[in-house]
Order: sequence, then structure tokens, then C-alpha cells
Amino acid sequence: YIEYKEFTCSLSSQGFVDISGNTVTPTTFTLIIDNQAPVVSTITHQGVTQFSKLPVSVTISFSKLVTLNENYESMVYGQYDDSTLSFHAFTRSSINSISEITLLSDSLSIELEPEHELIIMVDAGFATDANSLPTDAFNITLTVATGSIELSSIEELKDKVIASGR
Repeated sequence: YIEYKEFTCSLSSQGFVDISGNTVTPTTFTLIIDNQAPVVSTITHQGVTQFSKLPVSVTISFSKLVTLNENYESMVYGQYDDSTLSFHAFTRSSINSISEITLLSDSLSIELEPEHELIIMVDAGFATDANSLPTDAFNITLTVATGSIELSSIEELKDKVIASGR
């Protein structure tokens, strides 16, 4: 059983000769055997694992191009203390041949406590690759931010003010 293997094949001009003596143009090509299932490589909220309010948007990235299960929205959910959050597509777009998708949670009226955790779970089979190999189940923990924001520099603050038009 080969999980993943690349073969480079080269044909010389004498590789194939037909009955009339015609030859092929020399060429090189790569043959790939890929039996590796795609994996959820990351789930982040705006590139970090902290959030401060609901709804929360998360971006799910995959190790390779996938097609989402037609019921993919019901296969992602969050658990915050005793509350369960569902997710839906942030924007409607193709579910075929994608490498990431952004989803938005419900905006439940719950009190978020600093340092509490939101566990986001993705069910097995959320997506499949071109060979119909499904993703495994995956989860990640997001933490409620304490409310303090650290800036790496005053330039970052100035850029944000300029970008917002203030």
C-alpha cells in the first residue's frame, strides 16, 4: 500500500515509434499516487485562538483542496460551558475545490467569562479530497480574551486609526 509517492517519468524521442517511424517529442511528467486523507490543518479566529464576543467567525484550513460535505454546516459546532453554538457559512461560495472556509457562530445571549474556553468541533467527513478520502474529526479550543489588547508598536495603532478613517 502506497500512501503518497511521486514518480517522474521521462520519454526520450525514441520512447515510442509508430509503424511509419514517427517518434514522440521528448517529454517529462510526474505521476502522483495520493492516498492521504485531507486534514484540517488549522481553525483560527482572525488568525488567533482568542475571542472576546459572539458571534465568532472561524476559518478552517485544509492540507489540500477539498469538497465540503453538503451538510457541512451541521458538522461544525462549539461548546461554551453548558451552551452549544452552531455555525453557518460566512459567505455563500463554492463548496468544491477549496482550501479554507470561514464560518460564523450563533450570537447567543450568554455572558462570556475571561479565560473560559470555547471548544470548536468538526465532525469526521466534513470534507473529502479528489479521491473521496474524508477528513477526520478535529477540534480546537478558543479562549475568551481578558479584554486587554497588546500592540506591537505605536505604528500598528496609527495604521489602524488611518484604516478606520478616524
